[in-house]
Amino acid sequence: MFTRSELQEIADFAIEKDILVLSDEVYETLVFSDSISPHITIGSLPGMFERTIAVGSVGKTFSVTVIFFNSFFFDDFLIFILEY
Repeated sequence: MFTRSELQEIADFAIEKDILVLSDEVYETLVFSDSISPHITIGSLPGMFERTIAVGSVGKTFSVTVIFFNSFFFDDFLIFILEY
């Protein structure tokens, strides 16, 4: 798990190079109590919401990995781009 400052470095690079970030958020709810920092999604950082595709799954959180139910979260503008 990255700290906020590490995520900010990645975000700054993504913004500078104008690239999209695919963020694996499958284990977002599984954070150890003695963790250095809480879970922070890169899409919550300034300038990153519109350039982040976050992938999540209830399978890992609720131990139902046999069921392939995944979710993808991204900005409406990306839906438009990905359709064409």
